[in-house]
Amino acid sequence: MFILGWIHTIVEERREYLPQGWSKHYEFSVADLRAGQDIISSALNGVAEAVDVPWQQLQGLLSQVAYGGRLDNTYDQKILQTFIRASFSPGLLRDGKSIARGVPMV
Repeated sequence: MFILGWIHTIVEERREYLPQGWSKHYEFSVADLRAGQDIISSALNGVAEAVDVPWQQLQGLLSQVAYGGRLDNTYDQKILQTFIRASFSPGLLRDGKSIARGVPMV
């Protein structure tokens, strides 16, 4: 859920830097964050270990359903998918990896 919060913050903050952030102003809200939380909770229901996490399923649902449904620009969709793929991946859970400089995933 921390990673989802991180992604939500990035998505929200990019609105401040139009047109460099997104191509236009999208109405992201707490409802998108809640949808992401519901998706993650459902996907992880019954998952005991990190090796069993359905990473591709999470990436697809978050980038197409929770957040991507608001995007109508192909370039913006690619940016969002890149953020989500980099953040929701098994490699991030390895020792020594960081979600950002100074923010280790331990």
